[in-house]
Amino acid sequence: MTNSSAPFSPDTIRAPTRHAFSEFFYAEISIGSPPVTVYLALDTGSTPTWVQDEACVDCIEVSSRMYNRLASATYQAMKSDHPLCVPPHLSHDGFGYCIYEINFADDSFTRGSFALDLFFFLDENGQKQAIQNVAFGLGIYNKMDFSDLFHGQPNLISGILGLGKGDPTSIIQQLRLITLLKFSYCLPLRFEDQALLHFGDDAQLTGPNVRSTQFLGDQSSHYFLKLNGISLNGALLQIDPNLFKAGGGMVIDSGAPYSYIVEETFLIVKQAVAEYFRNKYGWEPLEKSEAGHGFDLCYQIRTVYTVPSMTLHFEGADLELERRTLLVDMEQHDEVCMAIFQMPRGGLNVLGAAQQANHRFLFDAGASTLSFAPEQC
Repeated sequence: MTNSSAPFSPDTIRAPTRHAFSEFFYAEISIGSPPVTVYLALDTGSTPTWVQDEACVDCIEVSSRMYNRLASATYQAMKSDHPLCVPPHLSHDGFGYCIYEINFADDSFTRGSFALDLFFFLDENGQKQAIQNVAFGLGIYNKMDFSDLFHGQPNLISGILGLGKGDPTSIIQQLRLITLLKFSYCLPLRFEDQALLHFGDDAQLTGPNVRSTQFLGDQSSHYFLKLNGISLNGALLQIDPNLFKAGGGMVIDSGAPYSYIVEETFLIVKQAVAEYFRNKYGWEPLEKSEAGHGFDLCYQIRTVYTVPSMTLHFEGADLELERRTLLVDMEQHDEVCMAIFQMPRGGLNVLGAAQQANHRFLFDAGASTLSFAPEQC
């Protein structure tokens, strides 16, 4: 079946993914009849999928076309007695229909109605295939910033593809007969390079460089990992292991553009990176950076330089980050800054999207396992 809008359950579903100039990574999905292509941020840190509705009141600035429920012949408002209309994110509106509200850690939010419509993914031949009655949120009130702060490029992203594991609204749970609770992605390092998001049996990872570690806990929507240590250039940093347990472990979150570590750990990592540049190049950190946006350790670009390697030692599996992901290049300010941030006290350790680049990650929620290997996406 090719370019079909007839609902059925394909064996293989994929979605093109790209690296936005805003440092988010997004999937290309089509919704409705006739199908409208939307761009949704990949988010392993949340579960419901939602897209900004064209009739939004509080709106994200988007340069791409938006979904319009009134223009889709297959749109259905979700009734309040639908089995998915349950807390924590969904509730009844008092008039027989289902509404949703999601509040994020950075004080952003989205609210609106919950609905059902056709979702189009790609098959193994790259042809669009429709899946009926996929549940998703229609964002009417949205406060979220997907904008490009550094390059001046327009924003295409109008919502989130929720890939969390513990809630029935997640895509991997809704389509579990297809996804088998598994998916894989490789996040491209270069802006606008394209890769594929794979689900189910299509999500494979083999070879001698594959490493695997177990997720912690069972019911949480987050993918928690046990982090035992951090090395810089092969030297294990002296960090109290209890600091890695903050909030329940390290969360792998593709919806966070950068990584965050708790304050005490951050200060040790920051000092080690600063000592590396001081000893190797005689560089001193800028007292006042022009980059802004919370970057804490920045240098003025003076010469060609080598970035130190950083390895995260998870339980049973070491992840050596792509070196170029440790620093972000602020070309407009002639600066480079460490692309890892300090998490406020009481927060989580988070492995963000930038530091996941150029690796393929295979999430198997059914087996509670994360596998990964280096890959040029």
